[in-house]
Amino acid sequence: MAIISITPAHDPSVMLEFEIPIKGRQNPLFFTVPKMQYFPLPKSREFNEWVKPRTVDDNGELLPVPSHRSGREIILKMLELNVSTKDYAILEKLTDGELLEIDRNWEEHSKVTLGESSASSDT
Repeated sequence: MAIISITPAHDPSVMLEFEIPIKGRQNPLFFTVPKMQYFPLPKSREFNEWVKPRTVDDNGELLPVPSHRSGREIILKMLELNVSTKDYAILEKLTDGELLEIDRNWEEHSKVTLGESSASSDT
């Protein structure tokens, strides 16, 4: 029988490190975030509640409404939930282009390919 080893959320391999040169700083900003599918559950829930605003219908039922948040707001919220307050204060001043580059790389490097998962063995 094959034993399949699951990568735990605390494994360093699920973290991504970013480096961003910041004008006026001698050293670039380095920060780490988890791959998107490894967000801690409380942070994932908080993000989902934030991104999906709700309204109440005539019967008092909660209804989802389309989110009108910009891509910038969404990227910044994801960063806010996963970096230090000090790093976030710098990141929120980045241009839309810089934030989109973070988002694109975060998403791309979060993808799991068949050959990337932890090794399994037929023992």
